[in-house]
Amino acid sequence: MQKIRMAAVGCGQAGYAHLETFMAQPEVSLTVAVDIDEKRLEEIGKKHNIDTSTDYRDVIKDDGINAVIIASSNETHPGIAIEAMKAGKHVFCEKPIAPTLEECRKVVSIARKHQRIFHTHFELRHSVVPVRIKEIIDSGEIGQIRSMNLVHYRGPFRPAWKGQRKLSGGLTLMETCHAIDLFRHLSGCDVEEVFSFAPPRVIPYYDYPDTEYLVLRMGNGIVSHITSCHTRSVTDKEGGFKDDECYEEQYGHQYEYSILGTKGSLRYKPLRGSRLFVYGFEGEGEGWDCVLRRTEDFSHISYNEQIHGSDRREFIDAVMEGRDTYITPEDSLRTHEVCFAVEESGDSGGRGIVPDRL
Repeated sequence: MQKIRMAAVGCGQAGYAHLETFMAQPEVSLTVAVDIDEKRLEEIGKKHNIDTSTDYRDVIKDDGINAVIIASSNETHPGIAIEAMKAGKHVFCEKPIAPTLEECRKVVSIARKHQRIFHTHFELRHSVVPVRIKEIIDSGEIGQIRSMNLVHYRGPFRPAWKGQRKLSGGLTLMETCHAIDLFRHLSGCDVEEVFSFAPPRVIPYYDYPDTEYLVLRMGNGIVSHITSCHTRSVTDKEGGFKDDECYEEQYGHQYEYSILGTKGSLRYKPLRGSRLFVYGFEGEGEGWDCVLRRTEDFSHISYNEQIHGSDRREFIDAVMEGRDTYITPEDSLRTHEVCFAVEESGDSGGRGIVPDRL
């Protein structure tokens, strides 16, 4: 079996996690790491015995490399992706595709023109618990979805460049995009109109709102709500917190979501207890009630696997089989189009915006 020769461009927190996971796959030979931090590169090169470079163009010029991981700063994604695909390489790209809609569309167009696999790292679709939730929804147990709700309180983005919209894309493209993509996937419905409300920002190095409240009007009459806030969670600048410790109640971090249907509902709480609650409806008229059907326990699975499940295996299989991954470039683009509509609504003070689409 001929191995997929890969290179990793951007070896920070996310990029290095991708690098290590891909290197562990028997079908992959990851031969080059690229980053602007020379000290980090030296450590990676010695630990993994691979070549290193501070210039991504060395990877582009290497005809022996079949696929590229892009996890560099967000504003560099489209340029590197386009060059890589024009050079015949497949791309595994961290979200967002790009900080602007025009650039996102160009990347997707190039992927199709050059017949390259382009995968966006919307990992929630492939994570353990969302996969289970999708199974329950598709089984019909909770009936037709009527609404979805997600609440996420966390600390600020670091490093500070993530607080600049022109570099990162802003709060929606950096983070809320995952919830939007998940809701589209779970419901099988698209977003028809968005309303975004944002209070004045508090975090001084952000140039965009640090809190947003979204209402999404979706197909089949579904109404969804997302709260995303970066000012109610203690963080550790030195990275000393362990997951179990920093998610304790007093530190303020909160992440959970609910899916409400015509026959029942679901509530998922991964941070404290790692449980999925399944509710059903019974009775008629004044006797109607909501009852707990069961609790599904996921505490034996790490938080990272529950939330950030690996889609790297899917990318490898797609490259080997010459097909799209489970999220096509066009499907990923649609999530991005909704995100840009959210930004526009927020900037306008909450005006309803119909997501632009090709």
